[in-house]
Amino acid sequence: MDIEQINHWIEEPLDARPEEIENRFFNSFENRRPEQITYNELRQINIPEGLTGNQLDGLVEEFGIEILAYYIPFHFHRPNRPWGIYLRRVGIDHVRRRLMEIAGRDGHNFRNLEIPTNVAEHILLLHELRHHAIEVAFTRVELQDNTRDEYQQYIRRKRNHNNTSSDTEAICNANVANNRSPFKTEPSYVGHTLRFRPPLPPNVMIRLDWNDYVSQFMIGQPAGYRDFARFTGFSSKQVLELLQLPRFWFREPRKDYTQHSQLSILRRLPVPIRVV
Repeated sequence: MDIEQINHWIEEPLDARPEEIENRFFNSFENRRPEQITYNELRQINIPEGLTGNQLDGLVEEFGIEILAYYIPFHFHRPNRPWGIYLRRVGIDHVRRRLMEIAGRDGHNFRNLEIPTNVAEHILLLHELRHHAIEVAFTRVELQDNTRDEYQQYIRRKRNHNNTSSDTEAICNANVANNRSPFKTEPSYVGHTLRFRPPLPPNVMIRLDWNDYVSQFMIGQPAGYRDFARFTGFSSKQVLELLQLPRFWFREPRKDYTQHSQLSILRRLPVPIRVV
């Protein structure tokens, strides 16, 4: 699916009540429109330490990632709440702090926050990208059938049936678990070419695999979110069948679902990212 097809939906959005979680944690952003940034700009953004203390810990255990980041579908776009992925600064800081605490149990100490910040951002991005991919798959069927209500019916099922909501969040966290490469990191050598890197201090790791720490972080979330391992082996066909997408076996919706779940889509399709 391309941006022209998405823009068609933006021109004639559907009327829908925002999900309760958005009303509770994101209504303070309705009166201001955060600036849209690119994926590369996100990776360079500075997130100060200590934005949250421990105040989000209990809320994340109760509500999951949705209080740290949020996806507004293009089906329900509004000028005062434009579609796209919203990342909270306090959310990024919270995930970073938790990851550093978990990794610290293995003796890791991080003087440079750039790497744990990027890991935290990728966790939130990959979760929200899967929400986006689900919308795109439903939209593909709507285009094929010349209708506009399949995705809205899915949203209603998600609101009214806890199993659909829980399965969706687990499926989105499975997208984080399945994308392992962003969580294998190397030190940053700003200002140095590969040939003239400075020598590393003693006992400093060349490479760190964060995947186990990422999984531990997600296991600490509420029911549904923490059940991501159930879906890590699911194919696109299995997921879309579970979410009751009509003709889930068709190639185009499955292809869209897979492509729009990947970070690479952020370089090809301008999925809006906003940090609030």
